Amino acid sequence: MANFCYDCTTEHFGTDALQNDFHSMITEREVEKGFLLSVLCEGCGHIMINHEGKRVKTLDEYVKDATGCKNCLRNERKWEFRYENQTKRIQDLEQTTKKLRRQIRELKK
Repeated sequence: MANFCYDCTTEHFGTDALQNDFHSMITEREVEKGFLLSVLCEGCGHIMINHEGKRVKTLDEYVKDATGCKNCLRNERKWEFRYENQTKRIQDLEQTTKKLRRQIRELKK
């Protein structure tokens, strides 16, 4: 049998969404303590719900939304590019330093 969350019940059936399949599967008190229920909604897929059967964003979804900012992503790529260039420059300088030390040793002999 297919089960639907609060939003899918409204969308597909247009009925009172409080009568959705997941309503009251977890108590309001448990939700207030920070618990959620993992369910499989036929419309949404695997989701977390509260006591009313409403879909609640998971931590992963909040993180994805927070990092989805175009400016944030652009700035992150910019810093990654700078870091990579700085790393390459440091490696080049270390190689140059090794060459110069070898030349100094040879000249001292």
